[in-house]
Amino acid sequence: MIYDEYKQLVHYLQGMIQDGVQLIQGGNIFDWTDTNIPDVLSRINQINAQSNNQKLESGELVKNLQTGQKSAIINSDENFVYLIPIEKTIKFPTSEFWAYHTKSEPGD
Repeated sequence: MIYDEYKQLVHYLQGMIQDGVQLIQGGNIFDWTDTNIPDVLSRINQINAQSNNQKLESGELVKNLQTGQKSAIINSDENFVYLIPIEKTIKFPTSEFWAYHTKSEPGD
Protein backbone atom coordinates (compact mmCIF):
# COMPACT_ATOMS: atom_id res chain seq x y z
CA MET A 1 0.00 0.00 0.00
CA ILE A 2 1.07 3.57 -0.53
CA TYR A 3 0.87 4.11 3.23
CA ASP A 4 4.00 1.95 3.59
CA GLU A 5 5.80 4.21 1.10
CA TYR A 6 4.79 7.29 3.13
CA LYS A 7 6.14 5.68 6.30
CA GLN A 8 9.42 4.98 4.52
CA LEU A 9 9.61 8.60 3.28
CA VAL A 10 9.07 9.89 6.84
CA HIS A 11 11.83 7.57 8.06
CA TYR A 12 14.26 8.86 5.41
CA LEU A 13 13.45 12.53 6.06
CA GLN A 14 13.88 12.12 9.81
CA GLY A 15 17.23 10.40 9.20
CA MET A 16 18.38 13.24 6.96
CA ILE A 17 17.46 15.82 9.59
CA GLN A 18 19.20 13.84 12.36
CA ASP A 19 22.32 13.39 10.20
CA GLY A 20 22.54 17.15 9.67
CA VAL A 21 21.96 17.11 5.91
CA GLN A 22 21.95 20.70 4.64
CA LEU A 23 19.44 22.10 2.19
CA ILE A 24 20.56 24.29 -0.69
CA GLN A 25 18.35 26.35 -2.96
CA GLY A 26 19.73 28.76 -5.54
CA GLY A 27 23.20 28.46 -4.00
CA ASN A 28 21.93 29.46 -0.53
CA ILE A 29 22.21 27.06 2.41
CA PHE A 30 19.23 26.99 4.73
CA ASP A 31 18.09 24.96 7.70
CA TRP A 32 15.28 22.40 7.92
CA THR A 33 13.54 24.69 10.43
CA ASP A 34 13.19 27.24 7.62
CA THR A 35 10.72 24.80 6.02
CA ASN A 36 7.43 23.24 7.13
CA ILE A 37 8.93 19.75 6.94
CA PRO A 38 9.75 19.36 10.69
CA ASP A 39 6.21 20.49 11.60
CA VAL A 40 4.65 18.01 9.18
CA LEU A 41 6.87 15.20 10.48
CA SER A 42 5.90 16.12 14.05
CA ARG A 43 2.18 15.87 13.20
CA ILE A 44 2.77 12.52 11.47
CA ASN A 45 4.62 11.23 14.53
CA GLN A 46 1.75 12.33 16.78
CA ILE A 47 -0.73 10.41 14.62
CA ASN A 48 1.53 7.34 14.67
CA ALA A 49 1.94 7.55 18.45
CA GLN A 50 -1.82 7.87 18.85
CA SER A 51 -2.41 4.84 16.63
CA ASN A 52 0.07 2.76 18.64
CA ASN A 53 -1.34 3.75 22.05
CA GLN A 54 -5.06 4.01 21.48
CA LYS A 55 -7.16 0.98 22.32
CA LEU A 56 -9.85 0.02 19.85
CA GLU A 57 -13.11 -0.69 21.67
CA SER A 58 -16.04 -2.55 20.15
CA GLY A 59 -18.98 -0.19 19.78
CA GLU A 60 -16.73 2.89 19.56
CA LEU A 61 -17.97 5.44 17.02
CA VAL A 62 -15.37 6.78 14.59
CA LYS A 63 -15.31 9.08 11.57
CA ASN A 64 -13.05 8.75 8.52
CA LEU A 65 -10.97 11.93 8.30
CA GLN A 66 -10.94 11.89 4.50
CA THR A 67 -14.50 10.91 3.62
CA GLY A 68 -16.39 11.94 6.76
CA GLN A 69 -18.08 8.52 6.80
CA LYS A 70 -19.11 7.45 10.30
CA SER A 71 -18.72 3.87 11.42
CA ALA A 72 -18.76 1.74 14.56
CA ILE A 73 -15.95 -0.60 15.54
CA ILE A 74 -17.35 -4.12 15.80
CA ASN A 75 -14.08 -6.00 16.37
CA SER A 76 -10.30 -5.58 16.12
CA ASP A 77 -7.15 -7.67 16.29
CA GLU A 78 -3.45 -7.05 15.70
CA ASN A 79 -3.90 -6.72 11.94
CA PHE A 80 -7.37 -5.34 11.25
CA VAL A 81 -10.18 -3.19 12.55
CA TYR A 82 -13.67 -4.31 11.54
CA LEU A 83 -16.08 -1.42 11.05
CA ILE A 84 -19.77 -1.33 10.36
CA PRO A 85 -20.84 1.77 8.44
CA ILE A 86 -24.32 2.48 7.16
CA GLU A 87 -23.74 0.60 3.90
CA LYS A 88 -21.55 -2.43 4.74
CA THR A 89 -18.81 -3.84 7.01
CA ILE A 90 -15.28 -2.59 6.35
CA LYS A 91 -12.05 -4.48 7.02
CA PHE A 92 -9.26 -1.95 7.66
CA PRO A 93 -5.54 -2.54 8.43
CA THR A 94 -4.92 -1.82 12.13
CA SER A 95 -1.55 -0.17 11.43
CA GLU A 96 -3.20 2.52 9.28
CA PHE A 97 -6.48 2.92 11.15
CA TRP A 98 -5.86 6.14 13.15
CA ALA A 99 -4.23 7.83 10.15
CA TYR A 100 -7.68 7.83 8.52
CA HIS A 101 -10.09 7.99 11.48
CA THR A 102 -10.88 9.99 14.59
CA LYS A 103 -13.27 9.29 17.47
CA SER A 104 -16.81 10.53 16.97
CA GLU A 105 -19.67 11.14 19.38
CA PRO A 106 -23.35 10.43 18.71
CA GLY A 107 -24.83 13.42 16.95
CA ASP A 108 -21.50 14.61 15.47
